[in-house]
Amino acid sequence: CRNERQRQWQRLQQAKTPRAHGTPVRLSPLLLSVTDTPVVCRYYADPSPSTAQIKWPPQVPDYNKRFTKVLETIKSRHDPTVTTVAQGVLEWKRVQGKRNIGLDIQAWLDRFYMSRIGIRFLIGQRTCLV
Repeated sequence: CRNERQRQWQRLQQAKTPRAHGTPVRLSPLLLSVTDTPVVCRYYADPSPSTAQIKWPPQVPDYNKRFTKVLETIKSRHDPTVTTVAQGVLEWKRVQGKRNIGLDIQAWLDRFYMSRIGIRFLIGQRTCLV
C-alpha cells in the first residue's frame, strides 16, 4: 500500500493546486486523513479517469479566466460594504436618537451579512479553482 499511498499523496497535492478542472481544494485534508485505511488505498490506487485528463476546447479556459476576472472585480468593488453599512447604522441611530437598533433591523442585518459571507465564500472558491 506504500506505493499506492505515494501516488495518492501526489494526487492530493495536485488537488490542492488551484485550477478550473481540479478537485475542490476543501476535499484534500479530508482525503489525507482517511488514506491510512487499506480499503481507501485500494479505492484510490486505480481511480476512474479524472477531469484533468479531459481536453477542453480553447474557449473554456479563456471563458474561465474572463469570468474569474469579473468575479474578482465584483469582490474587490464590494470590499467596503461592511464599513458603509456600519456607518449607515450609526448615522440612523444618531438621527433617531436611539442607542440600540430594533430586532427587525438586527434580523435583516444578520441575513444580509450571512448572505454576503456566503457569496464571498463562493466567489473565493471559484477564483481559487481557476
